[in-house]
Amino acid sequence: MADKTSPLELDVRDHLLVLVRRKWVVIGSVVLMTGLALVWSYLQTPVYASNAKVLIQKPSANPSDPTKGPTNSDLIAEIELQFFNGDVVKRAAETKLGYPAAASAVVIGRGSVLQINVNDTNAQKASDIANRYADAYVETRRQFSVDDFASTAQITQTKLDDIDRQLKALDEADAAGTAVTTTTRDPKDKSTPAPTVATTAPVSNRAQRDSLAAQREVLEKNLSQLQISQQYAETGGPQIISPAKPAGGPTSPAPKRDMMLGALIGLLLGVAAAFLIDFLDDSIKGRNDLEAATDSAPLLAIIPYLPEWKSRTEAHLASIEYPSSPTSEAYRTLRTSVQFAGLEQPIHALQVTSPRSQDGKSTTSTNIAVALARAGLRVILVDCDLRRPRVHEFFNASNAVGFTSVLLGETPLQNALQQVDGIPTLHVLASGPNPPNPSELLSGRRAADLVQLLKDNSDILVFDTPPVLPVSDALVISDLMDAVILVVAAGSTTRKEAHRAFEMLNQVEAPIIGTVMNSGPGQSGYGYGYGYGYGYGYEETSAKRSGLGRLMGGRSRGARTPSVTPPSGGSKKSGQKTSA
Repeated sequence: MADKTSPLELDVRDHLLVLVRRKWVVIGSVVLMTGLALVWSYLQTPVYASNAKVLIQKPSANPSDPTKGPTNSDLIAEIELQFFNGDVVKRAAETKLGYPAAASAVVIGRGSVLQINVNDTNAQKASDIANRYADAYVETRRQFSVDDFASTAQITQTKLDDIDRQLKALDEADAAGTAVTTTTRDPKDKSTPAPTVATTAPVSNRAQRDSLAAQREVLEKNLSQLQISQQYAETGGPQIISPAKPAGGPTSPAPKRDMMLGALIGLLLGVAAAFLIDFLDDSIKGRNDLEAATDSAPLLAIIPYLPEWKSRTEAHLASIEYPSSPTSEAYRTLRTSVQFAGLEQPIHALQVTSPRSQDGKSTTSTNIAVALARAGLRVILVDCDLRRPRVHEFFNASNAVGFTSVLLGETPLQNALQQVDGIPTLHVLASGPNPPNPSELLSGRRAADLVQLLKDNSDILVFDTPPVLPVSDALVISDLMDAVILVVAAGSTTRKEAHRAFEMLNQVEAPIIGTVMNSGPGQSGYGYGYGYGYGYGYEETSAKRSGLGRLMGGRSRGARTPSVTPPSGGSKKSGQKTSA
């Protein structure tokens, strides 16, 4: 059935896998930013907020339609806000306080209330500033209104006086029997001509007198209203409806709010850092990366990680200690893959190597040897890592005699082979004493003869050889092998390292049948391996850079370790443990 997974689903899944792989980056970023926000919050000087409210106008008579009210609320609110922000109110408030201070204001309540806001490090000082600004605003606003009404009343009174003079002129003209032409003028308008008296025959001046009398009546009413408004402005106008009070607690810092903000920023930064690190990380993260690095070489098995193994310093055999685990099943899958690979060309000598240390090649070689032996094959597991041998540790065996002992003619093969208890068809040939020149020793004729002798005494040989990149031992011995498996560690081995190792094996025409990927704790539930340190002088920067997928299993408490039957003429290593 065709895979109907959409590209969008794959993209989302890939992004989620990145976050899973880099979860500690995200978690660390959140914790760090939250902590920094909390520290920053407690280092800040407390700030207290206080506000006073001033009624600047009565609300509109029709709240649903403010335009039908007696005034334009928005316009009045804007004017009052501009007045408050002017220098007049500021100077008056600072005069009352005796020191410079700042305040801000906003209009609330549909433009009817001016709220004066003050922030200060002292709660009492903040309320004092707000109240003094409110007082200064009310007083200056009232004084401006009083002055405005007084000025208008004065102009009105001047007009009345001018009309009175005109009426007096009419009276004098009537008495003299002359007609007077009168004009009403603005006292401030110098261009208006003064009243003139015509030297015509006496006529009635009643029309002019009636017009001036009507004007005088209107001006008297206006003057009366102005005097009333002036009296109201002296005591009315803006009113303080809510004086400022000292705050009960600071508005800032707010530790809880700052922590939440810090956590949010940390989350965003952590996610961004996770994707950036993952983009810059060249390590192999999955099947696609491995196949791209090894020119689509067959992936024989993906070995899951066993979380029960904590220690990196002890060797373990999942095929024996956890025979029902997914890890053991993965090694049985690897065994089947190797058997299928040998259908056309029989495999009598199988080499297991890796690009560099800590990739889990020794774990893979020992577990595949156990799996092959349990399938009924006569298996000899050879530790051909003559620099840092580890195979004997997996079987709690002796390394006193082994491959080098037989190769140098010091010990017969039958005396060097050690049988694994409980698996009669599995024998281990330890590395023996470390030689000074492993590469030269493996490239000689005696090594080829020994390999042939081992083939004659088994159905299949499994060779654990050193990593490809640090030393040339694996390349030298590959000429004697029927099949080679390249082991990599997901999250640790880089694509460059895997490609270079694969390229070097191809250059010597090594018979590569495929790859094995050991997955680590950070690889989505996959991965198991056993890595170790080499002293070859090869810089393992990728493992240090990634920190994920370190394939070094540890021994569980109470785990059973297989023992081996020592070769005749040999003895177990002093102090070596045996199985319970």
